Amino acid sequence: QSLQKRIVLPPTLHGKVCANMNEYGSIQWNKQETALVYCAERQPVKSTSFFDTNSEEKGEGRKVVKGGQYTLGIGIGENWGEKYTQTVLLDLYCLDVTTGNVGLIDNVP
Repeated sequence: QSLQKRIVLPPTLHGKVCANMNEYGSIQWNKQETALVYCAERQPVKSTSFFDTNSEEKGEGRKVVKGGQYTLGIGIGENWGEKYTQTVLLDLYCLDVTTGNVGLIDNVP
């Protein structure tokens, strides 16, 4: 078999794709093999100081929260222990292989 299609994930959609199969699961196909479900890091919210006057320019297309740089979950992130210090909040995404569209799966606990 050879590579038939290459889909590049947009960097603004989410962070790194979680490839740890033991803890977070793996990339899964649907039965028709037309869609993939995978786990990736949530794109962090940009936070700035209350006194920063140029906060809209620093967002680069992301939502900017004024005064959130020292708030847990916004400016300060949690880690999941010494083994997973770089892992933050995770979301599930679905990739339609036929069209290349990627979407966030909502309402997943």
